[in-house]
Amino acid sequence: MAVFPPNSGILPFTLIHNCQKGSKEFEKYNGKGCPISHLKAYCADVCPLEKDEGAAIRLFQKSLTGPALKWFTSLDHSKLASFEQLSQMFINQYSYNLDAKPKRSDLEALNQKGDESFSAYVGRWRAVAAQMRNKLDEEEQINMVTQLAHSSIAGYPMS
Repeated sequence: MAVFPPNSGILPFTLIHNCQKGSKEFEKYNGKGCPISHLKAYCADVCPLEKDEGAAIRLFQKSLTGPALKWFTSLDHSKLASFEQLSQMFINQYSYNLDAKPKRSDLEALNQKGDESFSAYVGRWRAVAAQMRNKLDEEEQINMVTQLAHSSIAGYPMS
């Protein structure tokens, strides 16, 4: 199975050209979420002007944290022939997340952070809600968000 099937939206590492050199802070993958989405973001971020797959493999660890970083460091890097091979291994390792969609309980567990503005919280909440298979109706969404938001909105009427 090819890592970059024609309709996957992932460009092979060697075909990505438009990027800038310099240190890059990568979005960290911890083993949760879609591994293909992470690879797409990584390929869009890395894409060095020189087509050095060895650099792409070495830099990949900077985009990982927690269990995913532990998985990466446990690999025998001397046997990694290409970034495509690493990508396939990564997808295989985290394939159980490919179809994981948030559930109502995931939304109910998504509380507003202490220093987070209400509008930022609602944006983060909506981003998760948009991925659900069984969408909540508008009234359910409003009720849930206002119940989960911290006291910064307490006492204000919702119209």
